[in-house]
Amino acid sequence: GSITKGKPVIVRTDGDFAQVGLQPTSTTNTGAFSQGSLQSILTYDGDLFSMAVSSDGLTYGFFATHTSQTQKVVIGTRVSGANTISWGTPLIISSSQGTKTVISHNDEENVFVCTYSKGSANFYYATAVSYSGNTPTAGAEVEALSVGASAGVGQNQSSCYQKDIKANVIVAQGGATNNSSAYLSASVLTCSGTTITVGTRHEFSSTTNTGWNFINIAGLGNSKIAMYFRDTSGYPTITIASISGTSFTVGTTVIINSAGGDRAYPCYNPTFPDKFIIGGAIFNSGPLSYCGVSLNGLVPTISNLSNGNVSPNNAYIETGGTMTVYSNYSGQYCFVYSTSDGNYNSCYRFATSTDGTTLTVGAEVKTTSFGASQYYAGACCSDADGFVTENHNDRSNVNDYACYTFQPTFSYTITVSAPNLTASNLLGFAQNTVSDN
Repeated sequence: GSITKGKPVIVRTDGDFAQVGLQPTSTTNTGAFSQGSLQSILTYDGDLFSMAVSSDGLTYGFFATHTSQTQKVVIGTRVSGANTISWGTPLIISSSQGTKTVISHNDEENVFVCTYSKGSANFYYATAVSYSGNTPTAGAEVEALSVGASAGVGQNQSSCYQKDIKANVIVAQGGATNNSSAYLSASVLTCSGTTITVGTRHEFSSTTNTGWNFINIAGLGNSKIAMYFRDTSGYPTITIASISGTSFTVGTTVIINSAGGDRAYPCYNPTFPDKFIIGGAIFNSGPLSYCGVSLNGLVPTISNLSNGNVSPNNAYIETGGTMTVYSNYSGQYCFVYSTSDGNYNSCYRFATSTDGTTLTVGAEVKTTSFGASQYYAGACCSDADGFVTENHNDRSNVNDYACYTFQPTFSYTITVSAPNLTASNLLGFAQNTVSDN
């Protein structure tokens, strides 16, 4: 290759030399379809629960309302390539009743972060949870957001991990300063182990009042988050915010569909830093749909909006986490949901994309063997081996929180760039420019 005078070079053991730089390396990941059995996690006690997975793709956190209206976290572990999770003993995070329990993983500190409400107080709280195997240890609870009396608290909060700022973020309806449900509030939750430091609360108004219990957020590239919510006109909308330290810069709210919509969930694929998709009920009628979103700074442009372009059949969509996930190991998106035909069977579909906004959606897999009455489907996805874990309320024979783990058939090539320095090479500087050696 070419080298430039004065630039650092490596000298190989055979005497050849090359410019110091990044060397592209391609790896092809493969997998065959596999689906595990239905597993019980806890006795069911409340809707809008959630699950998250660690950065190694093998440790899971499940957060839900449990017996006596306490809010509990359970840690599970899985062996790579296996479709069974070993769940531990639940740990009480809060002894007060909550209405939406959200969990995300902080990859920098290897802790799960739980966000929740307690009773009717006008606050949302957060607790970080470390783990050893499937044994959890909770840190001190912090007040994550104060949202004002006019908004109250309930199902209208969401949180996620933002990898670029290495912190978690919470967004909720309401503003303590403006005391108005027409505002959203947000704060950055920075972890040091299980100690959470809460950044300055940021309040921003929406184009119209935000809806009730439809806020769902996701971390994007370039220190941004996507915030989905439905306004009081019933229109699904999207707003982008960028974060610097603990400060927010918020873009303009864009209406996705002026014909009305319901719950939907942003999903980010890091292959396309300025694009993402939104999956869910982005139309008022029953089918499951997606749309693509392209960003120009903080301005989103919507594409591929079509009713039922994931599943043309009616679907039941509602979760405290997300029902739209992506694995950078398999290169596959996955949508989880329940049929809305009276049976409420648990279903899923995989999808792929070559441009970050257009999906090729696969056939529906309906898990009729798990029985009917499977509600509130959510999911998380492993970047270690491509397995998806679905979680839901199983009311077929029992009434509990349940999950099952599966993976698609895939062959996905990832190209990464790494420095070409190795322990066997010597480092020097070029005395001359050479076009090829």
